[in-house]
Amino acid sequence: MAQRGDGVDSRRTDTRERAIGVALGLFAQQGYAGTSLREIAEQLGVTKAALYFHFHSKEEILTAILRGYLDGINALLADTTQATHPGQPTPAEPTKQAGQNEPATRFRHDEPARRSMETERGEPAKRAEREALLRGFAEHQRRWGLDLVLMVRQNFTEIQQMPIGAEIRKSMRTLVDALAPPEADAAQRLRVRIALSAFQTAAVTGFTEDTADEAALREAALTIALEILHSEPPDTGHP
Repeated sequence: MAQRGDGVDSRRTDTRERAIGVALGLFAQQGYAGTSLREIAEQLGVTKAALYFHFHSKEEILTAILRGYLDGINALLADTTQATHPGQPTPAEPTKQAGQNEPATRFRHDEPARRSMETERGEPAKRAEREALLRGFAEHQRRWGLDLVLMVRQNFTEIQQMPIGAEIRKSMRTLVDALAPPEADAAQRLRVRIALSAFQTAAVTGFTEDTADEAALREAALTIALEILHSEPPDTGHP
């Protein structure tokens, strides 16, 4: 049975979520700097004062958009952590060791321990885990769609300067850690980042090429990303 007041809370939540969706579209189309709170309110069909009830600034709205995206990435990493290393801290669960005041490193284990765990699971298991994580990332990108990709591209400088920008960089590094092999060098980590970028490229291609089939592009991006992820780096002849 619904509790008293649930209707009001639902309307407030709905307005907030709709505001985030409207702002995402505007930020993608005309940029963060080129969008005002008034424009967001007008497209939302509310007064600027009503929008102000939920967000006091454009930065708060942009942060809310990015927070939603980041929460999805962290959820993927948390699922991977629990599947591969039960009981280990997830990206959203900082821990403290005895006698320490600072949180311990999240998700990423010290390298010797990580190598040992990787060896115990075996190569087929590691391959399947990485593929599942990459497929999860592909689905996450699909749900957020083109507007998120365009918004980040258009407003990259502003996002990098915001506090949540540092959080996103940290989570993306953790994602690369999870997808890269143990003791990965700079070239191997770059391969992982290129694999992740395939989904953004597919979204933009679908937008710029009128005849492109978006579903086919997403499937092609996943195939290409998996090929990059699982292929062996070329032998350069150097020791």
